[in-house]
Amino acid sequence: MSNSQVTICMSTYNGEKFLSDQIESFINQTHKAWHLFVHDDGSSDQTLNILSKYAQQDPRITVLSSDPHLGIKKSFLTLLEKNESPFYAFSDQDDIWEPQKLEKLTAKLESTASIEPALVYSDFKKIDAFNAPIMDKTITPGNTTYKSFLRINTVTGCTCMINLSLRNLLIQPLLNINFDLMYMHDWWAALVASAFGQVYFLPDQLVAYRQHGSNTIGAPKQRTLMNQLNKIFKLSDRYFLNGAAVQAKLFLQVYGKHLSTSQREDCQIVANLFRSWHPLSKHSKLVANHLLMQDNVYNFQTNILLLTPPKLRNSHLK
Repeated sequence: MSNSQVTICMSTYNGEKFLSDQIESFINQTHKAWHLFVHDDGSSDQTLNILSKYAQQDPRITVLSSDPHLGIKKSFLTLLEKNESPFYAFSDQDDIWEPQKLEKLTAKLESTASIEPALVYSDFKKIDAFNAPIMDKTITPGNTTYKSFLRINTVTGCTCMINLSLRNLLIQPLLNINFDLMYMHDWWAALVASAFGQVYFLPDQLVAYRQHGSNTIGAPKQRTLMNQLNKIFKLSDRYFLNGAAVQAKLFLQVYGKHLSTSQREDCQIVANLFRSWHPLSKHSKLVANHLLMQDNVYNFQTNILLLTPPKLRNSHLK
């Protein structure tokens, strides 16, 4: 079994209800070489007291409570700066990790070239507030290519691990990033990894992903026919689709000079997707550059937005 150190990055906010279950699942890991760094984002409940109790009991736990309110994206990415280790894992405050999560993810990354930026993520199962399983279908992890991650994210942050090379790429430009333009930290990490290294998927369900009323970001909903039709007619994913375009523009600003010519062209196509009204040419570019999404519902909504006049489209996206 590997002895490689894993830095676990956790951001908390009023997480008293499920936090102990999550931390206990760290303690029960078969891979014991880990150190947890927690940024609390201004909790007003018992979260800090719970963290303090565990930190007193286990020297592998460090609580950072003096930083200002950062928000979830900046909180997670700045936590990467707090410690240098071969591997890093993101953690929510309310899930439960399977005992072999760190062991299996570490083994996968150790089997890859250490100098290449890499991210590995796993499947997960859903549980409710009482730890009961939720029998629900989710989106099957799709392509792990750069073209795919420009349009959609299949990486759930609490299931992933990154190596030191990717961590260095992520923290280098942090001071110059407008986090309002980033959709989510896990998507951003996957996009960087796919552009400059590799993204790997393990089919093992290594996280019990908790679904409850206080979730900041939920797992994909069940994909029934009525659900899909409702999404189309209400343009339910318009903020997500536009968010991908906005994030692509930010990615071009931050990493554009390091991209290949074809990577820059793909990123530019996505970044400009909803910035003017040329629906046929924009759709043609998506097709020609293999940037259509694997999900026909998303593609259908994209085409509706492309056909919508800019003034009306902008009102939809506000």
